[in-house]
Amino acid sequence: MKKDRILFLFYGMFCYEINRILPLFNIPLFILTFISLLGASLFIGTLLFIKKRPRIDKTTYILILLFLLWQIVIYIQGWPMGNYYVDSLGEMQTDLYLQIRAHLMDSHYLLPFLFPFICLFDYDLKIILKISRLYQLITLISLLFFVYYFGEIFSVSHLNYTDIFSKGSFVTIRSLVNTIFIAPVMLFMMISYNLKYKFIKGSVFFTRILPVVLLVFYVLAQIRGGGRGGTLTSVYYLIIICLVYLLTKSKKTKIIFFLLIALMLYGIIVFSYQLGLFDLLMKRFSDGDVTNVSDNNRTILLFNYIKDFNRTPIDWIMGRGINATYYNPGTSLPVHRNTIEYGFLFYILRGGIINLLLYISILVTVSYKSFYKSSNSFCKISSFFLVWQIPYLFIFGVPTIGLGSLFLWLVISLVSNDKIRKLSDAEVMKLLIG
Repeated sequence: MKKDRILFLFYGMFCYEINRILPLFNIPLFILTFISLLGASLFIGTLLFIKKRPRIDKTTYILILLFLLWQIVIYIQGWPMGNYYVDSLGEMQTDLYLQIRAHLMDSHYLLPFLFPFICLFDYDLKIILKISRLYQLITLISLLFFVYYFGEIFSVSHLNYTDIFSKGSFVTIRSLVNTIFIAPVMLFMMISYNLKYKFIKGSVFFTRILPVVLLVFYVLAQIRGGGRGGTLTSVYYLIIICLVYLLTKSKKTKIIFFLLIALMLYGIIVFSYQLGLFDLLMKRFSDGDVTNVSDNNRTILLFNYIKDFNRTPIDWIMGRGINATYYNPGTSLPVHRNTIEYGFLFYILRGGIINLLLYISILVTVSYKSFYKSSNSFCKISSFFLVWQIPYLFIFGVPTIGLGSLFLWLVISLVSNDKIRKLSDAEVMKLLIG
C-alpha cells in the first residue's frame, strides 16, 4: 500500500475535531452527523488497508497484539449490536440506528479502541513532516477561535460556565478551551522536534513563536476554567520544550532564555491571581469531601464506582464490556453512568485490570526503549511525551476520538521501530529534510 494513505487517518480525526467547534455556531445536527460519519469512514476505511507486519520490535508487537485482542474481548463481552446501547443519559437504547451512530460518533465508545491498529502500518519518519503541515493549519485555527472567544474565556461573570450555548446546554470554560485548542499535544511535539531539527518549513513566527504563545494562553485558559488535567499537562509540555531548547543553545543563550522564562512564569502567576483566575482551580483541587455531592466533584463519582465494583469483584479483573456502566446514586448525573473521569478507572470499567496493565505495559516498554535504547533526539523527546501518559491516567487520560489519541499511537509505532531508534541525529535530519 502507499505509505501516504495513513494521512487519511488524520483527515478523519480532523473531521471530528472540527465537529467539536461547529456546534458553537448552531450548525444543523444533520451536517454534524455527516461530518462525523465522513471522519469515521476515512478512519475505518484506511485501517482496512493494513497488509503486512510493521517493523516494530518483537516485544512491543506482542504487547500491542495482546492489547488489540483484549479490545475484541471487551467488544464481545458487551455485544451491543442487536442488543442495546447505554447513552450519555444512562438510558438503554435498543434502536439499531442509535447503536450504529454511537459506534461511529460517541467520543468514548468504539473508535478510540481502534487506534492501536495504526501500529500495524508500515511507515517512516517522513510522515512527521507531512503531518506537521496539518498541525500548522490547526494552530492557526486555534488562534482565530481563541481571539473570537477571548471574552468568554477570561471575562465571564461567573467562574464555572460560559454564556455560550451548544445544543441547548451550557459549555464549561475548560471544555470550550479544549475545543478551541485542538490537540495541544501536537504543539508540544512539533515545537520540540523543530527546535532540535529545524525541519518544519515556514517562518520562525509560525513554526516556533506562535505555537509557544498559544500553549501559554492554553495554560492560562485552563487555569481560568479550573481544568486540573489540562493545566498540569500544558505546564509539563512547556517545561519539556524549555529543556529541549536549552539543550540546543549556547551557555549565554541558555541564561537569557532562563531569565525570560522565569519572567514569563512570574507574569502568568501575578496576572492570574490579580484576575482571580486561580479561584476555581484551587477550589477543584481542594474539593475532596465525599459528602459534598455535586456534578463537579469527581470524588463522589469515584466513591460510587468503587462501591459498585466491590459488589462483583470479578469486574475488577475482567471489566464489564463496551456497554459498561456503574451505579451512581445521589447526583444529578445519570444513575447508570457509562463513563468515569479517570483514565485508569475507565480502562478497568471496560476491560478490567488486565486492560489497564496491558496499556501501561506498552507505555513503559516503549518509553524505556525510546530513551535508553535510541541514538537520536527524536526518540528521546518522544519518550517524555509517552511517559506523561501514565500519570495522566490518574488525572484524566480517558481514551477519546481525536488527533491527540491518534498521534499517541503514531509515536508509539515510530519509536518501536528498531531501525528508527538506531538512526543518528544526522541521519534523522537527512530523512526529514532530504
